[in-house]
Amino acid sequence: MCGRYYVDIDVAKYIQPLLSDHDHLYNYLKERQDIFPSQKAVVIISEDEKLVARVMTWGFPNPMGNGVVFNARSETVLEKRMFRESIKQQRCLVVAKGFYEWDTHKNKITFELLNHNVMFMAGIWNEYKGESCFTILTTEPNQTVKPFHNRMPIVLNEDEVLEWLNQPLAIETILNQKPQELDVVNGILQETLF
Repeated sequence: MCGRYYVDIDVAKYIQPLLSDHDHLYNYLKERQDIFPSQKAVVIISEDEKLVARVMTWGFPNPMGNGVVFNARSETVLEKRMFRESIKQQRCLVVAKGFYEWDTHKNKITFELLNHNVMFMAGIWNEYKGESCFTILTTEPNQTVKPFHNRMPIVLNEDEVLEWLNQPLAIETILNQKPQELDVVNGILQETLF
């Protein structure tokens, strides 16, 4: 599962070339911040096969009426009615520096791709009552995440970015691939959440 991730100035600088008509998004990203479900965040979509940054809300409205659905399981995303059309036609990249998980002792563990300024997580998006919303796709954990959690986001290699956004034939391959290894950057005691 991915329930919180973060962005910083490295992410902003890396994706700035994609923000040519959207300089206000650079300001949105440049301060380090944690992103929680139901908050607005910058994602990248493809428009006419060009990468474009957009601000969307993290989480599809829960059909049961409470909260949001902020993750979608890769194993069932093609079958579930809530996600079926989005996975076929509205895929996105969720840009982050890294993400967090918590161990059984409530220690906050930080995961990043070392030697990378940005992590691209596979996502899907849709419109709900005029609002653009996204969710992050998760998969079985790799050896790095497994000791801490039974799910992790699908993290794309840079050469998979355009395939994910523009090549429908690549969807199943990406959904079913073994996740790449990540680095545990640090593990710190969790502070009060609210």
